[in-house]
Amino acid sequence: MTETQTPNKPYGPKTDPADLLTLFGRFFSSVLLMLLTILMLLRHNYAVAALASLVAVLTQRATINLYRRLRDERVVALEALRVQGEEQSHAA
Repeated sequence: MTETQTPNKPYGPKTDPADLLTLFGRFFSSVLLMLLTILMLLRHNYAVAALASLVAVLTQRATINLYRRLRDERVVALEALRVQGEEQSHAA
């Protein structure tokens, strides 16, 4: 585990900040690609619109997969904190 994912820090970040920035970057790039698709459809440039829509769908899929991975990592980290807290309360 990296330092940002250690379960001993109850108030520290549960995910790597670089992963969060990647998630936001993918999301906003997919939004821009969707806008490019609409713009190219309005300009009747169907080849570029088809390519932009394909790339937008692939980017959205990558965004969703990254979100699910980060969500699962956070659940595991929170569960480890909960178990650690229970162990400390039983020891006292």
